[in-house]
Amino acid sequence: ASPGDFVDYQVYLPEAGEYRFAYRVASNITGKFEMLILQNEAETVLHEVTVNTGDWQNWKTQYYSAELPEGKFILRILVKSGEYNLNWLEVDTKTNKQDIKDPSSYFALTQNKGKLILHNKQALTETASFELYDLLGQKIISRTINLNGDPISTLDISQLKNGFYISKVNVNKQLYTQKIRIN
Repeated sequence: ASPGDFVDYQVYLPEAGEYRFAYRVASNITGKFEMLILQNEAETVLHEVTVNTGDWQNWKTQYYSAELPEGKFILRILVKSGEYNLNWLEVDTKTNKQDIKDPSSYFALTQNKGKLILHNKQALTETASFELYDLLGQKIISRTINLNGDPISTLDISQLKNGFYISKVNVNKQLYTQKIRIN
């Protein structure tokens, strides 16, 4: 990347909160880039990153946390100076709700013949809220599921288009999210 280069990501967040960024970079010279939020014709600088890992193939993962707003906005990565390689960028949520430490030990989502199957691995008996979002952030499904200790709950997804979706399961203020592909 060279000074003035930028890449924009359209983002939708169903709720405001603290989010953790991880990005993998390499450079043999000092380079800088900014992470910006563009929303409602306003520009907010989240973070300025300085990169110098000693070599073009000496990759380092760096981390940063920021409060992000609810709703739709553009996340822009803008090169300020120098040159560097940006291999990948990842964003994880750290919401105000208590996240389940190892969600895979509690739930799994699978699909079969037009049904989305929620596997209740811990035989939880509480009521759960289930939401499914498309990648534009539009809520597609919102349901309350009474787990009753049942190992499996199903939802009809036969009317959904093939593609990627984000699911949210909230049980006792513990949040489990998973990206799923429906085909």
